[in-house]
Formats: sequence, structure tokens, C-alpha cells
Amino acid sequence: RASHLRRLAQPSGRAAMAPAQAWADDGQTGAIEEGDKNDEGKSKVDKPATAPFRKMFAFATPCDMLLLFCGILGATINGSANPFMCFVFGRMIDAVGGGPSMSEQVTWMCLVGAGAFVASAIQGFCFRAFAQ
Repeated sequence: RASHLRRLAQPSGRAAMAPAQAWADDGQTGAIEEGDKNDEGKSKVDKPATAPFRKMFAFATPCDMLLLFCGILGATINGSANPFMCFVFGRMIDAVGGGPSMSEQVTWMCLVGAGAFVASAIQGFCFRAFAQ
């Protein structure tokens, strides 16, 4: 901190800068200067290489792949439970007006809710275990 305060007091024109600007201007910002270009006009900073999709799982064990598959399956079931719950709720509203029996629709709604709960638990467990 003292070096930054001394730098502010220097007659190099930095005295007019705010301390935050002086700290950000200490040469370690990683910004590309105008002269940092090669002969072709491209910047010298290389972009990180991207990995192909198949190489991302090159070191995954069969257990990891099973956890990933079960997690994706649980996420799919958990995500599809909400639209299905809306469908069952619509049928329950129709049952009030004399449609299918209300107890059957309540049973379906409880089953969908229980299925969503189990699927979300599987999803959370599998993705958490896969990430470790």
C-alpha cells in the first residue's frame, strides 16, 4: 500500500488519478498494448485450446459414466414432471365439473409429486458424485 501511495505522489502525472486507478494501472492488468502484435497484425496472446467433446470424458470411469447417465435421466424426469403436473391439475379441475373421478386425479397428482421428488434426489446425488 505504501508503494502505491508513493507512486501517487510522483510527478509523473499520476497524482491526479484516484488510488483505484493507480492500483489498476500498475502494469499487471494483462491488457494487450498496441505494440503487442506480431507481424500479421494478430495479437500475441494465444487463445486457450478447446477440447473436443469426446476428449472431455477420456478419463471418466464406467462408474462416472453411469452416474452421469443416471443424473441426466433424473433431470429429464424431474423436468418433465412440471408439465405433466399441469396436465393432471387440468383434469382435476375438470373432475370438479363432473369429469373423471376426483380421487383418481388426486392419486395421479401424488404419484407425479413423489416421482419428481425421487427423480430430483437421484439427479442431485448423481451430479454431485460425478463432480467429485
